[in-house]
Amino acid sequence: MNCKICKTETNYLEKHHIIPRSRGGTNDPENLIEICIDCHSKAHDVSFRKNRDSLQLAGVKKAKELGKYKGRPKGATNKANENLLKKYPKVVKELKAGLSLRKVVTLTGVSINTVRKVKAEM
Repeated sequence: MNCKICKTETNYLEKHHIIPRSRGGTNDPENLIEICIDCHSKAHDVSFRKNRDSLQLAGVKKAKELGKYKGRPKGATNKANENLLKKYPKVVKELKAGLSLRKVVTLTGVSINTVRKVKAEM
């Protein structure tokens, strides 16, 4: 795939609005152009490579102000974590027996991240 501006070949292209949405642009294919991250940074006069997280947070904040933010409902992750102990009783049993995380992974067949989450909830 090639950037439509600089013609650089890359596996990662970003969609850029020709007419910004803030100025009435749409998400229609005719209003979008696929460009590399460097050209996209230049188009917005920003370095996406360095500022991606802060830009995302700013976008979420703006969406909340406009009443358009559709993130997780409050408490959704807490409920999910509470259910971990019920969902993975074998993991709980092995952790209580004092086995290492890796041993629990091997015996139960769940991911190490799941074992870590279960351990954190115990």
